[in-house]
Amino acid sequence: MKHLRPVSQTLVAKTPADVAAGEAAMEAYRADLSLWVSSRQQNHEHNLEMLRATITTGQSALKSALLINGGAAVALLAFLGSVWSSDKIGEVPSEINPALLLYVFGVLSAAVAAGATYLSQAGYGNEFGKASRYVGYIGHVLAVLGVLGSYVLFGRASWLAFLGMSGS
Repeated sequence: MKHLRPVSQTLVAKTPADVAAGEAAMEAYRADLSLWVSSRQQNHEHNLEMLRATITTGQSALKSALLINGGAAVALLAFLGSVWSSDKIGEVPSEINPALLLYVFGVLSAAVAAGATYLSQAGYGNEFGKASRYVGYIGHVLAVLGVLGSYVLFGRASWLAFLGMSGS
């Protein structure tokens, strides 16, 4: 707004003799105000779009965490079912059981993260009175950690499954 003041003063200085200087100053003030309102509105719309993008990205991360861990657990169960039902029943490698357990914990971690997003939104929505902001922040942190933990569990479980199936 400070950068607009010299423009306002210039307009007042260029006022024709038959128009009062006060009217020109008021018109310059209205122009400055209109520009400020427009700037604030654009800033608000930008922030709103960034919030929407963040929410969409978070939802995608949650969905992918659930999908990769759940899909891997189902695939590993199908593999075990195939091994156990075949005529050549072999010994299941010892790494497979912990891998399956880690996939299940990965699904649980992603599910907890989904619940934490609800807690976060309720907190940021002022549903908990004075503690709302704090609850929102805690929910936010838990959601991020839950998704990251789910990815880490998937990676570790996949490594164990690889070792078990490769015979290493």
